[in-house]
Amino acid sequence: MRNELKALEGDLVFVTGRPTEARRDGEDIYLMLVRPQLQRWDGMAPIGQGPAIQTDHLWVQCETNKWAGEMLQLVVGVGRVGYYRRADGTVDLGVALLVSIDLDLLLEDVHRMLGDSSRKGMEGSLAAMKKALETLRLAFSALWHQGGGGFAYSRYRSATESMKLLARHYRTLESSVLATEAALLSGKPKGHKPRGLDLPLRNCRKVRRLPGAA
Repeated sequence: MRNELKALEGDLVFVTGRPTEARRDGEDIYLMLVRPQLQRWDGMAPIGQGPAIQTDHLWVQCETNKWAGEMLQLVVGVGRVGYYRRADGTVDLGVALLVSIDLDLLLEDVHRMLGDSSRKGMEGSLAAMKKALETLRLAFSALWHQGGGGFAYSRYRSATESMKLLARHYRTLESSVLATEAALLSGKPKGHKPRGLDLPLRNCRKVRRLPGAA
């Protein structure tokens, strides 16, 4: 029994660790993380800010199609602590991972989409901006329904601050899309680059998102 986790039973937590073993059971997969860290999270504050609890290993559950199958690749996720029954009939505490979106990595992806679009001409740039716009819309929707079907989180901003940031980015990018469409329809395209997005690139570590990262 992992007694050090009893204080977290039923709580939402942010989990980081490296898997060394995987077991499949239907549509679910169980990963054993070595020396994972768990931090209690209220679903609204910046993630990873509270004191961490570390244990020697931890079994986490997620959907099979939400894991790339790479051992020792750092994984992160939001989940809930609860009891599970071992094969020998004993019980222990583990974490059931939930659908989650890392907003810092998502914004980095949006930044990359828009940067790559500058080499694709007007039509290609417009397509990239529309894709980025849809990505921002889905992220905003996840935040608006935080906890309803999953969670969205940031290491630097609260959920409320992230909603304001995404809304501002969405309005700016939407204006760029409309201006580009108007330029193309006019027959005299002059180009229009999205401005003012101020997308963060700092401290965006390359991690495997589990599960359901956009």
